[in-house]
Amino acid sequence: MLYDLYAVSNHYGSLNGGHYTACVKNQITGKWYNMNDSSCSEMQDSSEAVTNAAYLLFYKKRWTLLNYILNQIYYLLARGFGVLG
Repeated sequence: MLYDLYAVSNHYGSLNGGHYTACVKNQITGKWYNMNDSSCSEMQDSSEAVTNAAYLLFYKKRWTLLNYILNQIYYLLARGFGVLG
């Protein structure tokens, strides 16, 4: 299975408080954006999305044709054996 990073939540500060920002990838254009309170700016370098301030990383499964077929087979078999209701 392959997974693609699509967002990063960053935390700046200490355990007692701080500031959160986010880096988010536009799934249509592939461009990364930096979200900071009320501002949004396009990132010039996608490698800047993950830094030492990264708190949470968000991934989504990359569906290939093989993954889709295997998932459908699993679903049909599980349904046939009564695993799924």
